[in-house]
Formats: sequence, structure tokens, C-alpha cells
Amino acid sequence: MMNKFIITVAEMDRKNNVRRKGICTMKKIILSLLIAACMFCTMVSCGTSEKNEETDLNTENRNEVQTENEDIKQIIVPYYDENVKKYGYCTADGELVIAPEFDEANFFYENAAAVRVDNLWGFVNETGVFIVEPKFHYAHNFSEGLASVRLDDLNGESKWGFIDKTGNFVISPEFDGASSFVYGYSSVNVGYYFGAIDKTGELVVEPEFGYIGYFSENGLASARDVYGGFGFINSSGEVEIELRFDEGWEFTVCEGTPLAPVCLDGKWGFINENGEFEIEPMFDDASHFAKNGIAPVSLGGKWGCIDIKGNWTIEPQFDRLMNPRNGLISFAVGTDPYTQKWGYIDEQGNVVLDAIYDSAGPFNDGVANVRIGDFQNGIEHYINREGEIIRPK
Repeated sequence: MMNKFIITVAEMDRKNNVRRKGICTMKKIILSLLIAACMFCTMVSCGTSEKNEETDLNTENRNEVQTENEDIKQIIVPYYDENVKKYGYCTADGELVIAPEFDEANFFYENAAAVRVDNLWGFVNETGVFIVEPKFHYAHNFSEGLASVRLDDLNGESKWGFIDKTGNFVISPEFDGASSFVYGYSSVNVGYYFGAIDKTGELVVEPEFGYIGYFSENGLASARDVYGGFGFINSSGEVEIELRFDEGWEFTVCEGTPLAPVCLDGKWGFINENGEFEIEPMFDDASHFAKNGIAPVSLGGKWGCIDIKGNWTIEPQFDRLMNPRNGLISFAVGTDPYTQKWGYIDEQGNVVLDAIYDSAGPFNDGVANVRIGDFQNGIEHYINREGEIIRPK
């Protein structure tokens, strides 16, 4: 019998990466009604199992909160040992740091990394010592001092809460889904609906929305009502920008200007904090602006990049573009998410790394997470800007 899952914020965002293809308004409404009414979901698997997508997902939706590390060689990244079929950690220049002993291993956030041993998740420090023993059925990375974790009971029911770095619950596991804390708030599921909590666990936004995304630095979060309307709310749950759009992404601040991509009547543009279009809706699809001032957009079935004035910086010529970061942008060859290949271009549109990967995350601190192989059985690696897989020498 199919297990029943409540869709968490992170899981919904992961699915949005696949389905954001300029869907018309009616399809958006139908989808939201189905989510609100049914909330049945088979979670997308990535890597060896239910792969945590913080690296690809949350860095995009958390407004690029990571900072550039000046000493690239000191970055510690996971690597996969083909001989023992386990993950360990090494520096970007190939010095072994933690021996391969994990079934899954995430990037370090706030000096801790979520790792899986058998079917349970815990956290290690940068020397490989467990600071939180593996005892959770799923775990997101630490953000703002807390990590959302999931506990399953014998009946297959799941609840999410938040722990500190001692492994103690700061917010008890009572939610049906929970995102990481960003700018002081987390989106949570209560039953079939979304609300938001502060770091004391208090509900600051009542669970009455069909979806709530991440809060941005301007204090606004994307939200959808149960009928499919998309807009933005504040941390009290008040609607700041009318829920009149088909779809959208969170706000990002670029060159001092907060902009958010939204879809209206099947076309994408960019609005300001007043809900007014700064770039008129003319694109078939769009992602948010990165800190470097460019945003991937689609027109006529091909993707390019624009600046904050709406001018093309890269003419539309690619099957998909994502994750502008550190001067490189992920590009896809093919449109089927299960068969397309990914590589990297520079900000002028020149191919830097050929499309040989099955997924390609954003570059952070000179390294990027890629997958070789399909969702179920593929292997996660980290590469440098030359495309070399990072592993111990």
C-alpha cells in the first residue's frame, strides 16, 4: 500500500524545479487544489536514497546566504569512495579529513554536516566526531543554529521538529513538515495546510495557506492560497502582495532592489515590493535574480539570462539554465528531467564544463555538487571549477 506523506516545504520546492515550465493559470489552480485536498506524495529520491537537497535547493531559495571563502583549499566536501561504497570528507585540494564511513553525507553548514548511517541521520563536526548520534529518519542542514529533523513512528506517521547542536529538541516534533529557518522563520505543515513559526516554536502565521515558501530579507514570504493564487505575506500572515499570480519565486535583493519572478496568465515577469511589474511578464519561465545581477529566463522554448533592466546578457539558446553563482551557470542539454545532461557556462554564455552530469548544482566557494547516474542509483560528487571530481589524492 502506498505510504502517505505530507509534502514539506523543501520537497515542494524540489518538485517545483522540475515543473516550472510556464504552466497556465488553470493548471496551477488544479495543482494547488490537489495539494490542499490530497497531499499524497511519493518523495523524490536523489543519490543513494532520499537525498537532502539543501545544496541545490535551499541555496537558491535562501537568497544565497553562503559567503565566498577566500581559502578554497580549506573547504571540506563529501566524496564517494568507490571501493567501500561509502562517503567521507576531504579538502578541495584532496587532503583526507574524514574516512569514508557514511551512506550519505551533506555539505557542512554552520560547522556541522548531516550524515546517514544505515537508515538514520545524525551530524558530525569537521573532525568526523558525531555531535548528534544518528537517530533521526531524516534531517535537514543546520540553519540559524537549528536543524529540522523527522521522526517516524511504528505506524509510519512522521513528525518534524528542531534540534540544536547537542541533539536536543528545541522545538518538539509536532509538525507534518518543516523547512529550515531563514531570517528567523520556518514554514511548517499542520495537517494539509501551511503556516510559519518563529524560533521559539510559536505559530506566527496560522496554518491556513496552501503553500508558504521561505522568508526573504525584506520580510516577505511567497504564499499560495488553497485555490491556487500566488502572492506574498509578511511574518504575521498578512497579505502584502495580493495572491493574484499563477506562480513565482521568492524575493532576492539585487543591486539594492528586491525583485521576485512571478507568472501572470502564463507569462513571467519581475515585480517589486509593491507588487508592481519592474520587468513586464513576457517570458515563458523565469528564475530569481542572483547576486551578480542576472536571472535565467525562457522565451520561445530556449533559456538565456537578463539583467535587472530586462536586457539580454545571454541570448536564449539553452534547453535550461539554473543557479548563476560564482561566475558560472548550470545549463542543460535536453528537456526531459530524467534524461537531460548538465554542464556549466560562464556569464557570457561560453561553455566551460561540458554537459556530462545528470544534475549540476550551484558553485559555492569554488565547488559544486553534481550527480552522475539516475535519481535512484546515481552517485553525488563535488567538482572544482575545472570539472575535476574532488577526492583524496
